Amino acid sequence: MKKRSIVAAVLLLSVILPLKTAAEPEISAKSGIVIELNTGIILYSKNSQEALPMASTTKIMTALIASEIGDLEAQMTVSEKAASVDGSQMGLLAGQTLSLEDLLYMMMLKSANDAAEVIAENLCGSVEKFVELMNEKAQKLGCKSTHFENVHGLPNENHYTTAEELAKIAAAAFKNVTVREIVGTKTKKLDYFSIVLENSNKLLNSYPYACGMKTGFTKAAGRCLVSAARKDGITLIAVTLSAPDDWNDHTKMLDYGFSRVSTYEVVGAGEFSAEVPTLNGEKAARLINTQGGYGLAVDRTPLTAEIKANLPKMIFAPATAGKTEGSISIIVNGKIFHTAPLAIAETVCEKYSEMSFWEIFWYRFRKIFFFYLTS
Repeated sequence: MKKRSIVAAVLLLSVILPLKTAAEPEISAKSGIVIELNTGIILYSKNSQEALPMASTTKIMTALIASEIGDLEAQMTVSEKAASVDGSQMGLLAGQTLSLEDLLYMMMLKSANDAAEVIAENLCGSVEKFVELMNEKAQKLGCKSTHFENVHGLPNENHYTTAEELAKIAAAAFKNVTVREIVGTKTKKLDYFSIVLENSNKLLNSYPYACGMKTGFTKAAGRCLVSAARKDGITLIAVTLSAPDDWNDHTKMLDYGFSRVSTYEVVGAGEFSAEVPTLNGEKAARLINTQGGYGLAVDRTPLTAEIKANLPKMIFAPATAGKTEGSISIIVNGKIFHTAPLAIAETVCEKYSEMSFWEIFWYRFRKIFFFYLTS
């Protein structure tokens, strides 16, 4: 099998098939956008760079920061300040303790402002310090027209974002395993008094491909909604700000987005091959991809993709056929769109017969030490 380079550009002829894309939807929202999750490619946009308040969709960033720095099992105490916060809340009482996990579900499924403040105070000592982390994260994500003043989204003239930047934040949050699981949950029984929560995101029941994210509303911001949907291996993020008819807006926007995108096979299963040296092996180990690698097409036009191999520096013999060792990434628009595992194609045996006692000793020591460092 022909060996391919570790980073190989896959150049494709752009062939536009005689299929029509659905007409752009008309939406009620003042601002809206649809992007593909992994590449960030914009599929639909309406005033998406206009800075606007975002109400409780703020909590997407709160959840992302909390999931990155917190322990889900950590017990957190409710302060007087958090218990008395305005707006939507769970009715937590000062002095109560509950887990970060329960607080996150309260915050994301029922939009509890008190839960959001409890999280911020316990993780950073104060809401203000937590908000600093939110703004730092926004900057790292390339959001130049976003600023947070609180963790829940209550009105503040210095608390705003754009649909485009909120989509970036939502994409980053959805890639977080904890956040993704929470926002896709329809019903959750908490440890806290065995309360059962129903997700306020109606799209999880009304739209067949919906898998998250977060609702929001204040009089100042209007109805705000961020949604995620997955179909045929492609995940889309949709955002609307100030949308009187947001549920229908998102249905139309997501349908339109899915009508524009599809996947195509960049490399078939077993077509990629690379060699990795073995320690005390009879020969180098040959790795092949056990699954196909897929790229993204927009409006039936395949986008240029690149294959990047993620290979181990070495493999310890014996190297058993079928064992996963590394992966290949399909890069589209400079970002990872799809990943496929690599596995050892043929078993590589050890060559003890050629080694002295001390060579075998040092080989085994290095093997144990390497395993300890990488475990």
